[in-house]
Amino acid sequence: MKSSSQLFFLGLGLFLLACTATRVAAAGQIKEVKNIEARTFAYGGGKAELKDTSPIDAKKNGQAFKFETALHLTDESEIVVSLDLVLGGDLSSAKDFKPEQRLLTLTHSARKTKVARIVGDVKSHETEAGTLSIKFTVTSENLELQTGTMSGDYDAEVVVADTRFESSFKQKFGSIFVTHAQKSDGSIPSDPPLDAREVCLFALLRLLD
Repeated sequence: MKSSSQLFFLGLGLFLLACTATRVAAAGQIKEVKNIEARTFAYGGGKAELKDTSPIDAKKNGQAFKFETALHLTDESEIVVSLDLVLGGDLSSAKDFKPEQRLLTLTHSARKTKVARIVGDVKSHETEAGTLSIKFTVTSENLELQTGTMSGDYDAEVVVADTRFESSFKQKFGSIFVTHAQKSDGSIPSDPPLDAREVCLFALLRLLD
């Protein structure tokens, strides 16, 4: 039977081993995020045509990330949010690396339980080694599948994370205004009714007032 001191040192050894394994796993880093922009494409003649580009100058704006022009998504357009990640450490030379989490989250500004999540497509940059290009394609159709016909402002946030990163990238980008297609009779689609979570939330807020 092991003494208490032997058990202590065994536990300490396992703890140090776990810490070492964690450091080894986090073998890369995000050195820079650049070329952040949102492009709006309008559907016409059976194809999508570039209508507007709204960039972000991350260095100029510091942490106040916000697109330079207002973004408006309709049933006749799509918005593509894109960015480049410059990787450091062991990941700077990794081939076909894809971060485990790459999400654009859109949260309705008035009804916070209405959330849509878009997974980003990722590929290695065409000309810059150690750089990933990630893009998120937003359409009114994929929002409707997740939040119903909820029009209005959606707050946008991008998260790129991986267990091999020393720290993840998480940033808000302002908002996207969404309008859904009219019904066959020309009327505007109504917002979906409150779900059970929203009923409880609004009841709680009334009690706190």
